[in-house]
Amino acid sequence: MAEVAIPEVVALDIETTGLYPSFGDRISEIALLKIEKGKVVEKFVTFVNPEREISFAAYLVNHITPEMVAKSPKFREIAPLVRQFLQGQTLLVHNAAFDLAFLKTQMANCGLSFPETALIDTLIVARRFFNFPSNSLYSLVDSLKIEINSTTRHRAEPDAWAAYLVLKQFLKDLQRSGIVWSDILSSTVRIDVTLNALEILPPALARALTQRKTVPVRYVENDDRIATMEVQPLEVLSENGVLYLLCLLYPSGQERKFRLDRMVEVMENIE
Repeated sequence: MAEVAIPEVVALDIETTGLYPSFGDRISEIALLKIEKGKVVEKFVTFVNPEREISFAAYLVNHITPEMVAKSPKFREIAPLVRQFLQGQTLLVHNAAFDLAFLKTQMANCGLSFPETALIDTLIVARRFFNFPSNSLYSLVDSLKIEINSTTRHRAEPDAWAAYLVLKQFLKDLQRSGIVWSDILSSTVRIDVTLNALEILPPALARALTQRKTVPVRYVENDDRIATMEVQPLEVLSENGVLYLLCLLYPSGQERKFRLDRMVEVMENIE
């Protein structure tokens, strides 16, 4: 079968200080890769000074430190350039609901409208047309046996490129079923800035919640100590805009609420 031709796209990925753009979390790194015929022909990649603390849970995933972003541009300084880069392009993102929630929120904070574009979301494509054990970006990379340097995972530029490689493999498989580019194309207009709690739970936690089973989790306590424990998820709660997972601790049976943005598995699953 001939190589699948992929139209020009701009692959986007961001790293952030946490989960909640509406409550002050901010972008700490951004990558925009314009890709034509399998090659990056133009790119914009930079750390971003978030002007706030980077949560320890976020650091555990992307390893971005305050020192790395301290002298970087603030988002308001790069917002016009980002907007111009995206204008009129087809945007490629893995988990667009997360990335675009931040971009739309921070652009609005700068008095700029987000340039609504055509969209390919590899997370949505995976859910709609495939049946992988997990649809997080690097679970897909591993399932598809795509070779990527494991030391660069969960950083903006490598993640944006990984999304492109996943898309490339998807299109090969979809072509055999007669599914074409227009079948997977959407629009950024459809993306809400509100995060859906159940959408961001990793598969193991989601299954444990629906099946009332226990699952091991890693949680960043208030003193930044990482605690590993067995829990039975009961319910996702929203309190003052912050998402929590109510659980029973095993084996004590004691109830406890866990902030989702302090659960390491949740932060990893967002990528």
